[in-house]
Amino acid sequence: MRTLKFVLITLLVTVALLSIVIWYFPSIEDFLVDNPFWNGLKDLTNTHNIRSIYSLAELPEEAQNTSLIFIPYLKLTENELEQISTFLKNGGTLIVADDFGYGNQILQHLQLKVRFSRSMLLDPLFSYKNSIFPRISNFSKHPITGDVQNILLNHPTILLNVLPENNLASSSLFSYLDLNDNELPNENEPLGPFPVMALYPLHRGKVIIISDPSIFINTMINREDNNILIKNLLKINTLTIFSQSHLPLSLLPDMKLLLQDIRKILQSPLGTLSLIVVIFSISLLPLFFKKQNVKT
Repeated sequence: MRTLKFVLITLLVTVALLSIVIWYFPSIEDFLVDNPFWNGLKDLTNTHNIRSIYSLAELPEEAQNTSLIFIPYLKLTENELEQISTFLKNGGTLIVADDFGYGNQILQHLQLKVRFSRSMLLDPLFSYKNSIFPRISNFSKHPITGDVQNILLNHPTILLNVLPENNLASSSLFSYLDLNDNELPNENEPLGPFPVMALYPLHRGKVIIISDPSIFINTMINREDNNILIKNLLKINTLTIFSQSHLPLSLLPDMKLLLQDIRKILQSPLGTLSLIVVIFSISLLPLFFKKQNVKT
């Protein structure tokens, strides 16, 4: 009997301690809003009023005053692509920030001609430390680029098929597209300038395309005028949503989401009552087994 009681107590304590560790240990995956390290978005969400969602099904039906920041590092389903189209038809602003992910899948579904090149943009002259951090100084006159003198990118790509009227920012004349990934300029590799940010009105909303999602991460947000650009983007609408639905997650973020769901359930009247019943039942188990032993 004592052994059973000890096992039950040990199990409950282990589950409780494990839950605490999972809940408070910070995420380390790229672009997660609760990641405080170099590759996370903790500074972005602390500085700006941004709502985080984990599924495109959580997008509001009335989207006229809503912006969605979307980093598509996982492939989208047809239903998810339709949810984005509906968001735009309802007046929303879609900010697609991508480099080597599935941004082109979205652009193709929206029947836009612009595409992410998926080859790296390098600039040996106008850059920070080295060519993989190109400095962008050429901007079209627009409220999104207001007061922005320079922004700094981190392993970006470029945008293809962008018309001058849609272009918001371009790389320098000394930049080039690294087609063979050797980080060296070769004869057959195109030279700049290249578009890196563009704007397209679509349906009742608009699509803003950025060829580098890294401008949002903790180590880049305060470089050059990156944060000014971000503030301008967030001024477009009263509500900004960041979707984590298409970022690769390890077991830890999944467990955090599970704990959040369990917490919501337990905070409901039915959940609280169920927890009380479970605890009461566990506390009576030793007594139940004791009676069984007496009968035998």
